[in-house]
Amino acid sequence: MGSFWFVSAPLAEGTPGEVGTRRTRKGYTVEHGEFIEAVQRRANIGSSERAEHVVMETLTVVAEYLSEDQAHDLASQLPSQIAQYLPTERAGFAEGFPLSEFVERVGERMDARDPEQAASYTRAVLRTVEEAIAAGEAGGTRSPLPQELNPLLERGPGDAGLPGSGG
Repeated sequence: MGSFWFVSAPLAEGTPGEVGTRRTRKGYTVEHGEFIEAVQRRANIGSSERAEHVVMETLTVVAEYLSEDQAHDLASQLPSQIAQYLPTERAGFAEGFPLSEFVERVGERMDARDPEQAASYTRAVLRTVEEAIAAGEAGGTRSPLPQELNPLLERGPGDAGLPGSGG
């Protein structure tokens, strides 16, 4: 596994995860605090509270972009305390909006100072989602996010990345 946020052994079927964790389909857990910390580090956010707010607002926009099935699938792979920020009842709410509007919506929700900051927040959350889920997958290759969102994952100025993750 090698990634810093996964428990070293899979949970047995039906074993409840620790507080702030959720059993994923592949049997590994992602800890809530480490997820938030990764976003905080990647987007160079000053506090964990602000980072959690960035996660919440970004995942709300993600839910609006995804279909209901995609939103449920993604939520099932995230820590329960993170999945709660992916409001599946809003899935498809504004389906079909362009990527530029995706970042703009995140920026508006976060009162970002400029489009670059909004893009940094978006990228930090989406890349953390991808890494968290990919590390639990057998091959680690299938993205939980639709391919249309790939341009939002590209590295940009100020993207600090995660230690030991190559990003």
